[in-house]
Amino acid sequence: MSKAMLNIYVRTFRRRMEAGETFEEILASYPRLTDEQAKEIKAELDK
Repeated sequence: MSKAMLNIYVRTFRRRMEAGETFEEILASYPRLTDEQAKEIKAELDK
């Protein structure tokens, strides 16, 4: 995944998590993301 797309996903996930959703709930709404992409997003969120 490109750095730009990763940044977009990270910002989106962060906003939704701040609104009370869990990582897994948000991930379920993006069925096209691969396991590797999900790991990249999670790693960025954990920084």
